[in-house]
Amino acid sequence: MLLHSDGRVELTLPEVPLATNTVVCGGTDPQSLTTDVLRQPIIEIQFASAADGRGYSVARHLRVTLRYAGTLTASGSMLPDQLAYLYKAGFDQVVVDETLLLKHSAEDWLAAHKRCCHDRPYGTQSYSEAAVSGRASVWQQRVSG
Repeated sequence: MLLHSDGRVELTLPEVPLATNTVVCGGTDPQSLTTDVLRQPIIEIQFASAADGRGYSVARHLRVTLRYAGTLTASGSMLPDQLAYLYKAGFDQVVVDETLLLKHSAEDWLAAHKRCCHDRPYGTQSYSEAAVSGRASVWQQRVSG
């Protein structure tokens, strides 16, 4: 299953791997990312553990500091309750593979997806939306206002 931050859902993963040009481990030092990485249309950040939040930092660094406007994909070990945080950190899509579906049902993932995409409360603009639109995030508006 492929969940998109804009609300779209693809119930089956493509037969071939995603057209990912660059795979980055969640533990990668964000400062080590090169300009070559920024030229790639899709960057996949793999989470080794649902308890390891370093992938969020890498995504945020790509979006906010480096202003990466391509597609960020989250893969690996995640929980349905983390979807909103993944999207807010700047991920465009989340790969829910068979391993994740063994731990949490498709219904759990779809319910979490609906909560963060369709029922998103006012003021929760993601880093991705802020980076691409050039608008300040709500937090940035509060700090500067």
